[in-house]
Amino acid sequence: MSFSRRGFGAFFAAVAFLAVLFIGRVATADFVGALVEVKVQAADDPSQEGMLRIAVPYEKVGSAPAERIRWRLEKALEVKSQHGAVLATIDDLDVDVEGDPKVSLSFAVTAGPAGSNFSITSTTVSFSPLGSPLAFATAAVTVTDEDSNGAVATGLFPGAKIYQARYNSPAVAWADLIASPVVVAPDDSLTAQGRRPTPSGREAMPGTVYSIASEFRFNLSPNDSASGTSTFDVLIPLPSAAYGITALLSCMGLARLRRQR
Repeated sequence: MSFSRRGFGAFFAAVAFLAVLFIGRVATADFVGALVEVKVQAADDPSQEGMLRIAVPYEKVGSAPAERIRWRLEKALEVKSQHGAVLATIDDLDVDVEGDPKVSLSFAVTAGPAGSNFSITSTTVSFSPLGSPLAFATAAVTVTDEDSNGAVATGLFPGAKIYQARYNSPAVAWADLIASPVVVAPDDSLTAQGRRPTPSGREAMPGTVYSIASEFRFNLSPNDSASGTSTFDVLIPLPSAAYGITALLSCMGLARLRRQR
């Protein structure tokens, strides 16, 4: 049987298609709850609280695979209590989510005069169940003293961590990142960060995963500022059977090409 170079190229195109077919993509994806939600409490009186809640655009609900939503706050916004007191200022807020699935969440905030407790939560990306997908989570926070008396940010997750990447419902914490307190000298800034796995790469998540979300939760000292970035990314693993089939077909193609030379 003749196997020309053109035929060889077509063969490998078929192999590539097969690999993509085995890898697949998320069959369905949806964005559950608010696109992003910011809750703020006065540190000295948690009953004083306010909220910013951005809804998922209607046309994105029940969206197609790998659908992406990117939203960013247009201008700084004060968060006020039910009594009109300013609890904090949201200077920047950016959420980028994909049904593939991936969640990126970034923010910049300034605490109120009594200090502020912040909870900044992404939408939940829901998708077809995946068995032991490969994932990574990374986050960083920069704390800045704004009133020449030092600054402190303290995480409100277990172990005083500032950021959490979680999955499924009820939620299971997969990565609690950024150790605290983050203590800053007067008129200075300091960045703290964390990653799972470290220092790079991906790690298999346990069992079956069908949704992901992320959240920053921390206390910030009065009048000081903090900014943060994060990404929680899940990759659909290539089944071992697909590796075997594509490798076998590739070897067959190479052998045929050699016989034609």
